[in-house]
Amino acid sequence: MTRSADIDFTFKNPVDLSAVVRQLLETGASIDYEGRLSYVLDRDGMFDWRRVEVEKLGDVLDCASKSSPEGTTFGISILLDGGNTGGDLLFYPDRRQLSFLITINRRNLPSGSKFCDFGWYLERLTPIFESMGLADIELCDMS
Repeated sequence: MTRSADIDFTFKNPVDLSAVVRQLLETGASIDYEGRLSYVLDRDGMFDWRRVEVEKLGDVLDCASKSSPEGTTFGISILLDGGNTGGDLLFYPDRRQLSFLITINRRNLPSGSKFCDFGWYLERLTPIFESMGLADIELCDMS
């Protein structure tokens, strides 16, 4: 049985998805997962993820920024601390809510726990998001 873990962030005002991604990259995150950039720009609920060259980040962010924020969900895979642990960051249509789906080499609590080490992720994401008007955080770890 697979467990899923995610962190939901709510902001006071809509966030600029390009600014969020660039701030993450400036603080040590990476978009290079197995040599490619993985993203989705969803308009129909099908969530058809694409993989392109990392160098296409500017084009991907430009396209996502120009899409209707009311009708699209944008997602991008992010590795934290330049390492091999991370997940998918989803920007919902109102751009006031983001989810970080912990999907890449998830870190669990020590001593063989099956539960996610949310503290590790929050230490890396919360300071960045707080400076952008973060208002609420919800955590979920379930099977």
